[in-house]
Amino acid sequence: MRLLGRGSRPLWALGVDAGLVYLAVGAAWAVSDRLGFRPLDFAAVIVTLTAVHFHYAGFMLPIVAGHLLRRSPGAAARVAVVGVVAGVPLLAAGITATQLGLGPWFETVAAWIVAAAGVLVAGLHLRLALRAEAPRAARSLWAAAGLALLAGMLLAALYGSRFLVPAARWLDIAWMQFLHGAANTFGFALPALLGWYLVLPRAAASPPAASASGSTEPPQR
Repeated sequence: MRLLGRGSRPLWALGVDAGLVYLAVGAAWAVSDRLGFRPLDFAAVIVTLTAVHFHYAGFMLPIVAGHLLRRSPGAAARVAVVGVVAGVPLLAAGITATQLGLGPWFETVAAWIVAAAGVLVAGLHLRLALRAEAPRAARSLWAAAGLALLAGMLLAALYGSRFLVPAARWLDIAWMQFLHGAANTFGFALPALLGWYLVLPRAAASPPAASASGSTEPPQR
């Protein structure tokens, strides 16, 4: 509703709102997984991992990219937000195209787009970690998150290249669950969330305050 009422500006807020939309997509795939649905005859593990993917690349990454742009405006942060917001549905469409037998090129290019945007987000976290104005604990968490995300995105780019680079085919679904999944979950998402929690205003997480007329105003996030 915020997105419809406000449009795509400011760009940092677009990242936050897109993350919330993608969370609903991830929830729909999670429900499908639990009910045993297999849209387009995807393997059960792909349904499960699609739900997981939309909770991290879809939910976490755009929100974190949005807050990066808000805290440290610049061309790199703007490109990161646009790349993440556009890349997540592009990758989903690319995987669908591969499943429908339309060839792997779309999926490969989309994977590279998401990986490149993720590398930007990782680099911006590392840059923030070097700035003295943030609390030391937040900077340490951002550094850990940036390094883990960098590793995770390089794995994503390598996996997306498996159709073109025979040497990359060792990186199958099982290895991606173990390496890429662990890097994104425990290496990136957890420390990134904790780091941003330390610096974002507490009011952003508070319930909206009621006015004298009894109406509420949603907080800015």
